[in-house]
Amino acid sequence: MLLHIIFLYLRRTQIASHIDQKANKIQILFEECFTTARLFIRLKKFFVLRNALTALVNAERIGRRQVLIRPVSKVVLKFLLVMQKHGIDCSLSTLFKKSNNKRIGYIGDFEVIDDKRNKKCVVELLGRLNKAGVISPRFDIGRKQIERRSSELLPSRQYGFVVLTTSYGIMDHEEALAKHTGGKVLGFFY
Repeated sequence: MLLHIIFLYLRRTQIASHIDQKANKIQILFEECFTTARLFIRLKKFFVLRNALTALVNAERIGRRQVLIRPVSKVVLKFLLVMQKHGIDCSLSTLFKKSNNKRIGYIGDFEVIDDKRNKKCVVELLGRLNKAGVISPRFDIGRKQIERRSSELLPSRQYGFVVLTTSYGIMDHEEALAKHTGGKVLGFFY
């Protein structure tokens, strides 16, 4: 009987120590996951352009008319200007014999809200944006390589735009070809 009690006592202490070891391992794993999550959240703020374009595409896919983008940088604003500038000509003169020529871009108007900490931007969506993405790292392309790289990134020659940052500023690939300049690839949209 005494041996049985000693055996049960040793068994409980072994189980308790085993549980303590498991608890320590779980606590260490939890702390590692928590620090990794904090690091990821901290790093996620560096991908401002990627977050903005992802928010635009996701809102467009679910059918929203407006989307709030935050934080906003100068690069994001200039990228949005390029997206707003390019579009299709909707000449109503061909339909109704009137002289109202209108250009519809990939996105509508956008408004920048400055709240002294981070800038926010409210973008009006028109339902024309299918996909937008960031090319990371921003690799250099020369003037002669623009056509080849744009054909790799876009679904068709006449459909979509590749956005470059050049010495003349941020512009699309067609404008860079017209100005005979190369630059770094920021992203694309179509």
